[in-house]
Formats: sequence, structure tokens, C-alpha cells
Amino acid sequence: MPKEFISEEVFARGPWHYFERAIARYFVHKGWDDVDHIGKTGDMGADLICTLKDKEYVVQVKHSVNNSPLSVDIVGDVVRAMKFYEIEHGYCISNRNLGDSQKQKLQGYKQSGYDIQSFTGGKLLESVRSLPEWISDSRTPRNYQHECIEKLKESYNLGGKRGLISLATGMGKTYVACSFIRWLYENDQNLNILILAHRDELLKQFDRSLWPFLPKWISTHILTGKLKPNFNEGILLSTFESFPNWNRNNDESFFDIIIVDEAHHSRATTYQEVLNTVSPNYLLGLTATPYRQDGLSVTDLFGKPLVYYSVAKGIKQQFLSEVDYNLRCDNIDESWIQDNSLKGYTIKQLNKKLFLKVREEKICDHIINYWNKEERKRLVIFCQSIDHAEMIQNILNANYDFSCSSITNKVDQKENAKRLRQFRKGEIEALTVYNMLNEGVDVPDIDFICFLRVTHSRTYFLQQLGRGLRYQPNKRLLVLDFVKDLRQIKAVQRQYNEYFDDGSKEFMDLEPGFNLKFSNDFTDDFLKLVSEEIESEFIDRNQIIV
Repeated sequence: MPKEFISEEVFARGPWHYFERAIARYFVHKGWDDVDHIGKTGDMGADLICTLKDKEYVVQVKHSVNNSPLSVDIVGDVVRAMKFYEIEHGYCISNRNLGDSQKQKLQGYKQSGYDIQSFTGGKLLESVRSLPEWISDSRTPRNYQHECIEKLKESYNLGGKRGLISLATGMGKTYVACSFIRWLYENDQNLNILILAHRDELLKQFDRSLWPFLPKWISTHILTGKLKPNFNEGILLSTFESFPNWNRNNDESFFDIIIVDEAHHSRATTYQEVLNTVSPNYLLGLTATPYRQDGLSVTDLFGKPLVYYSVAKGIKQQFLSEVDYNLRCDNIDESWIQDNSLKGYTIKQLNKKLFLKVREEKICDHIINYWNKEERKRLVIFCQSIDHAEMIQNILNANYDFSCSSITNKVDQKENAKRLRQFRKGEIEALTVYNMLNEGVDVPDIDFICFLRVTHSRTYFLQQLGRGLRYQPNKRLLVLDFVKDLRQIKAVQRQYNEYFDDGSKEFMDLEPGFNLKFSNDFTDDFLKLVSEEIESEFIDRNQIIV
């Protein structure tokens, strides 16, 4: 008989990180509205924040391999987390029952007005056993997602060995993959599936996305440098880096299906070596940006895309939000161009000579003017450095009636998690970020993006733009791009031209889907001249004439 994802074996062996994620999955399977897994070092006692009917709960999860009542201070952890996150309700959850001291402490807090419940031991196991086999999912795929799912089914049923799905950021490629996995398990409950990605965080996000699509007898396990599974059956989610050693120690394992998330990374030599060591019945690649700076194609590994929707195609067919893209080039030194129009300069020299330094206060004035005029909901500002992100945050908070926080690697994890939650809920209107939010963060209400940094990689540029492309009725994404590098101009031009199928439209023509605007007539003339002189692959090349 198949085992539930929380079983007596899990109670006995764990590991603790699996048990923690399994409790999050339990709440998802029970139909709670939102389950946010935030458990990390320094999480202030909160492993989960769960929402049911607009009521939020802090959840602390403890796993113990000792077959004795729990003595660690789980109740104190919940109380600390409730205070830090300003949440009025709490849960203590463990595979072991509370010890006497914890029961007394819990009762004391309840008498003081705290709403804290315990859910432990056999009561938890009994509840898991009573769960329905499958989650009832009322969501229906959008037309293009249905197309992807059907193409995958057709490829698999016809005996195909590989497939590639390329959907622009915001179009739900993970949803497509999870729907395909559900169909696979509906037809064969004995399949073993391996999901590979290049970053730990992508695996955790994929794992969370999988839960609503799985029967309760399929477990998911994460393998990274820090996390090791105790069980082999079900679905293994692993980084490319961690898989080879694990595979050598588990040479009896076989995977029927392998799915590679963000497949544009898989042309790297080390990634390809991993794929060469396993021979699945079916290999599926998922990518939002099938471009590589080294010019190599992922189609060598996964074949031609079964379905391909670029950002341009997604916008045109109204699968992604329409865009008002504003290039702010009012920092160009007009007098320098007039005096030096016949001289040759490298791109680096031109960037240094062409673009005047603009005070951050003036940039913030522009941002706030657009915010007020356009009546925006959520703003993300991509900054040049950690210090720059903090500077912009401080200016916006000090000079305007505006709530803004920074999310960077300098901020500790618990505070980043808190700020992101507040941003999702609308308690914070804007985030300034540096090297964050490129992948995997989904906040559909983002309708305003500012670029205060240069992004030479097309992949990163599209990922950052994609934070605001998630479709919602009547939404138009507003973008302010404060240009400081000619390469950014070319990147935007390339994306704009891609919006048109035949490429015959003039660059400056305006269309309702991707509406490109400039700060003044001089900028218009200058960019036309630049676009004639710079080839699309000009990055780090030679000289141009202005």
C-alpha cells in the first residue's frame, strides 16, 4: 500500500528539513489559501506563515528522532515569531507530543490571550491519513498552457525521448511542467522523476509548485549541498552540482523522467556531463530565455521547442501584460555630441563622455511623478549596488509619503522574507533591489519597474522585466529605464523590434502592446542615429562613429 508523504517512517527518520516542508505541503493539501515556507537560520521562530480566510498563522515545526515528549522551547519560538511578524495566531507542530513544561507554558500564554494551538504526534498522523488522495484543483490552464501540456502528452505517447518548452517569464512554465507530471502519475504511479536546476532556491520553488498536482502517496525530496534525503522513492529535486556524488552512491536508482528547469544553463560543460550519466525515458527542458551568451543552443540537448512563446509573442497575444517602456535619456550631453560627431570612440569611452551624472534625488522625483500620475500599485527598482539600493530607499522614504524597503544580500534572510511578504500584501509599495528577484519571485501586482543599472545579459534583462509581465486584466506595465550605457539602448531596441513578426516596422513606431517612448525629441534623433551604427551583437566590440 502506498505511503503518505507524512508517515511513521518520516516520524522516525525525518530528516527535519523534509518534515518541515511536508507540514507546509499538509496545509496546501488541506486547501489553505496561502502557505509561505520561510524557515531559515534566523527566522525568529517561524517556519511557515499560513493564511486561511484572511487569518494568518505563524507555524513552528519541530522534528525529533527521540521517542519522547518534546522539551525544546517550541512555544517560546511561536510567541517570538508572532511578535516579530505581527501575527495574532500560532501553531506548534511536531512529530512528538509536547512535554509537561511546554504544555504548561502553552496554557500560560493562552490564559494571557495568545491564540496558540498545538498539533502533534498521533493526531497529526491521523489527519494526514484522512486527507483525500488528490487535491481538487479548480484552476484551468490558459490556452497556450493547454497547448504546451497537450504537446508534451503527444510527444510522450508517441515514444519521443525529449522535449523543450520555452515560455517567457510570467507565462507559467512551471505550471505546465506540474500539470504534465500530474498526468504522468494519473497513468503510472510507479514513476521516478528527477528535477534538476542550477540554484537551491529554484528547486524549493519548484517543489512548492508541485504539491497541488501530486497524490498524497508521492513524496518530494530536495538534494543540495546542505540538504540530503533519507528516502529515494518519488520525486528528487537536485542541483546539478550535488547530483553526481549522490548518483554514485545510489547507482541502483533509475529515473523515468528528467526535467531541467532554466534549461538555458544546461549547455555548461558540467551540466552536460550530469545529463550524460543518466538515461531517462524522457528528458524535458524548461526555459523562459533560450539565449546563451556563448552562442550555443539548448536545442542540441532538448530538440526544437514543442512550443515557444517569446516575450514579444506573449505580449502581442495578450498572454503577458502590455508595456509602456520609457527610455529616460535626458542625461545625454548634447554639446559633446555636436563637437565630436566625426570622431571614433569605443563604447566604454562613449558611455563615459556621453552620459552626464544625474543626482539620485532628481531620479526619485521622476519616479514619484510617474507613480502619482499613473496610479501604480507595486514598484521594483533595480539598482547598481547594495549601497545604491539603500540610498534610493532612504531618499524615497525621507522625501515623500512613500513606503519603500531594500532587498539585498546585505539584509538578513528573516528581514528579507518579512519585507517581501509586506510587499506582496501592499504594506510596502516599492522595493529597491540589487542582484535579487531575477528568477522565481511571483508578485502579479507589480506594475511599475525602474532600471537604474545596466544589464548587459539579455537573459537577466528579460528576467528582470519579467517581474512585471505577469498578466492581470486591465494591467499595463510601466517601465522607466534611466539609460547610462549604449548597450542598454540596443537591448531595448532588439526587444522592441522582436515585437513585430516581420521586422519591417520602423523602430520608432508605437504600437499598443509594446509602447516605446523617449524623454525628448533630441533623444529620438540620437537613438535613431545610434541604431544605424550599432550591430545587434556589438557588445564589447570595436568602435562606433557618432
